[in-house]
Amino acid sequence: MEQRLRDEVGVYEPLRDARRDILRGFSPRGAQKELTKSGRGMVAVMAPTGSGKTEAALLRHEKDPERLLFFLPTVATTNAIMRRIQAIYQKTNNIATLAHGLASLEDFYQTGLETGEVGSDVAGGCDQSAGGLHPSDFTKAGSGRLLSPITVGTVDQGLMTALPMKWTHLRLLALANAHIVLDEVHTLDAYQTRLLGTVLAWLGRVGARVTLLSATLPSKQLDELVAAYEGAGRGLKPSFPSVVEFPSSRQNTTSDIAPQVSDLEARKYVIDYDLSIRDASEGWAGSIGEHIRWVTEMRTRYPRARMGVFVNTIQRAQEISVALREAGERVLALHSLMTAGHRATVAEQLDEELGVGSCEEGICLVGTQAIEASLDIDLDLATTDLAPAPSLVQRAGRVWRRADEGRTERIDLPNLPLHIVGSLAPAWELPYPRAVMRRTETWLRDHRQISCPADIQGFIEAAWVPLENAVTEDELDYAAEQIQAEMKAQVETWSFEEMEAYTNYLRLHVLTSRDNLNPEKVSTRLIERTSYSFILCDPNGYGIPGALPDSAAATMEELRHSRSHDLIRTVLRAGLNTSSRRVISAALTHGVYIEGDEFPALLRGRYLVNVEHPLDYDRLAGLRVMGDTKR
Repeated sequence: MEQRLRDEVGVYEPLRDARRDILRGFSPRGAQKELTKSGRGMVAVMAPTGSGKTEAALLRHEKDPERLLFFLPTVATTNAIMRRIQAIYQKTNNIATLAHGLASLEDFYQTGLETGEVGSDVAGGCDQSAGGLHPSDFTKAGSGRLLSPITVGTVDQGLMTALPMKWTHLRLLALANAHIVLDEVHTLDAYQTRLLGTVLAWLGRVGARVTLLSATLPSKQLDELVAAYEGAGRGLKPSFPSVVEFPSSRQNTTSDIAPQVSDLEARKYVIDYDLSIRDASEGWAGSIGEHIRWVTEMRTRYPRARMGVFVNTIQRAQEISVALREAGERVLALHSLMTAGHRATVAEQLDEELGVGSCEEGICLVGTQAIEASLDIDLDLATTDLAPAPSLVQRAGRVWRRADEGRTERIDLPNLPLHIVGSLAPAWELPYPRAVMRRTETWLRDHRQISCPADIQGFIEAAWVPLENAVTEDELDYAAEQIQAEMKAQVETWSFEEMEAYTNYLRLHVLTSRDNLNPEKVSTRLIERTSYSFILCDPNGYGIPGALPDSAAATMEELRHSRSHDLIRTVLRAGLNTSSRRVISAALTHGVYIEGDEFPALLRGRYLVNVEHPLDYDRLAGLRVMGDTKR
C-alpha cells in the first residue's frame, strides 16, 4: 500500500540544490534573500513586477519541504508558472497537477480525456522513470488534483475550499498539509477576498504555511487577510494593523506576536507618463484614435521600438489592431475572443519575439487585461487606457522589464515612458468602477511622474475606495456594492465557527452533508453576466486559427460516436468563453447545444457554432460581429 500511494498519489521529492535549481546561477535578490530566512506562518511579499517573487516563494518552500499548492489568478498565468516550475523541478521525480478548466489542452496532459466533469482536467499516466514532473491517474481530476505533491492551478481551485461542496472536507485536509502560495493577490475582488478569508482562517488554525505575492496590495486588503489567518474573525482588524512599506515582506505567526516586517531591495526607476483625457463629444473614437496617433508618431520617431497598446475592452483592442495593421504596422493581438488554440499560438509567438532573450524589433502588441500580468514580455514603449492604479502598475511592469543592452539603440529616453488615455464619454470607464477610475485619474493629475518603488504604495492606496472614505455618489455606490459582495460571500461560505465546534476533525465531512447543499448555486466568482462556452467551426474554409474544419452538425455527429482523446483535445482548442451580449446573440443563431450522456462529459454544456454572417473571425483581431462598431 505504501508503494501504491507513492506511485498513484506521490510523496514530495525536494530539490537537491534549491538555490542552484531555482536561481540558475544568479545571485539572490531582496525578496529571495528574505524568504530563505522565513519560518512558519503567513508571509506577504509586496515587491515590484519582475523582482523574482516566484523564485522567492519557491526558495521559502524548499527551506521546509512539503507539498506545494501554487495558485494564480488566470489560466494564462497558471500555464506560464507551470512551465517555469517544470523547468526548476526537472531533476526530481514528482507527481504534479495543472488545475484549471483548460488544462487538458496543455502539453503536460496528453491522454485520458474520455471522462471527467465539465471544467475538470483529466489526464492519463506518464512514464515516471523519465523523471521530472508528471501526472497520475489518481490525481487527474476534481478535488483529487489538490493531493499531488505539486499542484499549480487557478485561484478558484483554492477558493472552492470555502464553499459547501461535495468534497470540501477533502480540500480542507489537502490544503492543511501543504505550503500554499497565492500570486497576484490584489486581483481578488471583495467577494473572492472574503472567500479567501475563510480559507485562511482554516490554514491559520492548522498552522499551514502561506505565502502571498503581490506588486500592488492595498493595506486594507492585507489587513483582512491577516485578520483571517490570525483567527480574528470576519470584519475584525488584525492585532497589528498594516502600514505597508513598499517593497517589503510581512510575516505573521499568531495574533500575540507582532509581525516581522522587512524592507526589500528593489530596482529604482521613474515612470514618465502623460495623461490624455478625450472630450465626451469624441465618444469612443477619440480614445481609439489617440492610441493610433501615438503609435504612428512613436513608430516614426523610433522605427525599431517594441511597443504595446493596453486597452480595457476587447472591442477597442480589435479596432485598434485592425487599424494599425491597415496602416502598415506589424501587429500582434491577444484577448479572450480568440479560440484557445489561437491564443496559445499568439502566446508562444510573444514569448519568442518579446520574451526572455528576444532581440525582435519593430513590433506592436495590442491586448486587454489578458496581457496585463500573464506574459513575461519586455516592451520599450506603451500606451494604455486609463485603468485602476494596480492595473496601471502591472501594465507598466511589461515595459523595461529586463536589462536590455539593445534598448538604447532602439529608443533614447532617460525614463520609462507611458502614455495614458482616458475619456469623458458615458460609460467609457467600463468594465472598471467609475469611483476607482476617478480616484486614479485625480492622483495622476496631481503628479507628473511615478518614482518606483517610492510612489507605488501611495498610488495604490489613493485609488482604494473604502466605505469610511467614500465621499461622492459614485464612491458610495461602489462601497455599497463591495459590502453586498462581501455579504453574499459570507452567506455562501461554510461556517468556520460551526466547524470549530467539532473537536474531531475527521468529521469535516459534515460540511458536505447539509440539507441545503447545492453546488450549482455556489461559485468562486461573483458573476454578474452569464458567460457562454462556444466551440467555433469553420465549414466554409476561412482558415480560422484553432477552429474545427467541419460544420457544427457534422462535428456533433462525430462526437456522438467517438471519445477519442485527440478529438476532444482538438475540439477544446476551438473553444472560447464570452459574456458579450452581441457575440452571444449572434452565435446562438448558429449554435448547437451539446448535452446528453452520449457526449464526452468534458464537452457538455458548450455550443458548437458555425462562423457565418453576422459572425466574422479575423486572423489578427479574433471573433467579431460584423456591422457592430460602437463609437
